[in-house]
Parts: sequence; C-alpha cells; structure tokens
Amino acid sequence: MPTKSRRTTIYFSDAFSLPGVDILLPSGEYVIVEDQDLIEGLSFVAYQRVATFIVAPSISANSRLTQMFPIDLGDLEIALWHDIVKSGTRAGLDSAT
Repeated sequence: MPTKSRRTTIYFSDAFSLPGVDILLPSGEYVIVEDQDLIEGLSFVAYQRVATFIVAPSISANSRLTQMFPIDLGDLEIALWHDIVKSGTRAGLDSAT
C-alpha cells in the first residue's frame, strides 16, 4: 500500500509536554510528520492518517540531533490550545508542506 508523509511546522510559546513523550519539550518550532496510506478501491485518490510524529531536539550534547516521538493528534491539539491560552498569543500552526 503506497504511503506518503505530510510535514507541518507548529510553534509553541512555552515549554509543553505530551503523553508518551517522557521529556518536557522547550518552546519553539516543531515539525509534525503524518504518515498516510492510500485508500484503495475508491474512484478517487484519498489517503488516511496512520501515524503522527513530533520531531524534537535531542537531549544529547549535540544540539543538531533530533528524535521522533509517536503522538496522538488529539493530544497535540490540546497542547496547542493550552499554549495559546497560557501565552495569550495565536501560536500554533505555521505552515504545511
């Protein structure tokens, strides 16, 4: 089954946490990767999301390293909402590619 990935950049104004991610993530930009599988048997092209990941800076000494954590999209939306309420700004979704 053909799979594609969709990348979106989001922004957090304050440090935040997500269920399943065992570290407190600092404020800043994050890339969200959604893996999508082709839904076969339709008369049009359609994909369904099968996995969502957040790309975070590594906690190692080398700041250029990153790590990916599988996340639930609903948990991410709640964290973004809390960030907007806490910071009083319209942070969040910046761009999609």
